Amino acid sequence: MNQKPSLKKPIELRLLEGEADYKAVFAQEKEFNINFHPNPKFPTIVAFAGTIPVGFIQVKMNAPYSAEIYTLGTRYG
Repeated sequence: MNQKPSLKKPIELRLLEGEADYKAVFAQEKEFNINFHPNPKFPTIVAFAGTIPVGFIQVKMNAPYSAEIYTLGTRYG
């Protein structure tokens, strides 16, 4: 059973690094309001409420100082 996030906890932003990080977060894709897949080519920053991921953003790097949003998602439920 999935836990509900508590927004009483501070939100922590974390850059995903390595296959284990991606698997842990993307295993909960049903809790997000869009379908997405891990793509290590695009840096992914995840917002956590405690240990529960509540949102993420993937960016496509165009140049060292230029990027665009590739995917953005929030958790619901």
